[in-house]
Amino acid sequence: MTLTGTALATAGAGCLTSSDDAGSSGSSETPSSTATTEGTTGTPADATASPVTVPVDALWRAYNEENYDALVDTYHPDSPNVPDESTVSFQGTVTVERSAVISRSDGSATVEADVSVPGDGDRSGTQLYDIRLYRGQWKIWSWGRKGEGSSSPIPQAGFESNFDGAATGDDATGVLRITHTAGDTIDAGKLFVRGSGIVDVSGARPSVTIADVSWATATGASEITAGTSITVGVSADYTVSLVYESEGSNATVARFEGTAK
Repeated sequence: MTLTGTALATAGAGCLTSSDDAGSSGSSETPSSTATTEGTTGTPADATASPVTVPVDALWRAYNEENYDALVDTYHPDSPNVPDESTVSFQGTVTVERSAVISRSDGSATVEADVSVPGDGDRSGTQLYDIRLYRGQWKIWSWGRKGEGSSSPIPQAGFESNFDGAATGDDATGVLRITHTAGDTIDAGKLFVRGSGIVDVSGARPSVTIADVSWATATGASEITAGTSITVGVSADYTVSLVYESEGSNATVARFEGTAK
């Protein structure tokens, strides 16, 4: 069984991905207490468990019950990682051995969980969950297996986009400006611009004209802070993702879709 950023198919490997819900801020704090689960199958060990860890337990409880609708309900509705029903494969019972809040801000948090997965091979281990507030409830934005030697969670940052169709010399293309609006400072060498419909355009000189280039390579910047922007040449029906890569794992920090004209 995996539950990745976009699919559930073999557990133990997940793709962490992220774009901010409106309330996310980059300041992190270590909570005064953390919640744990002791050898459960998605059910908190006690009633005092932090509400931040609730969606992690609910995710695996829904998985164990083979309840796709309940599983999807644990995700933030704006997350690009909500699994499609056709990709979900229910196999065995997953046990959450422990879960704890390791960082938290006003609208986002990171939960670390030790998860036991049945089957052959070593698929159990520690996972990191990007949790965000939605209408007063904590929801999963993305999750994945904690990388070997990884000591920090994925960046908590917000991005906004603005499409300019008048910037190019034809009606089939435009320039997408993506701006870091709030949250953590990000290493520009670890954030990549990927997707479809990324093209060279006439009449403008965007920072990015081909897919799979780092923010650092495209702009020359070493850090991405609030107010920093990057421009991307796009065609009609574009999908542009910002993907953070570190310690052998990756996370989609933001994704933008649209039609250029």
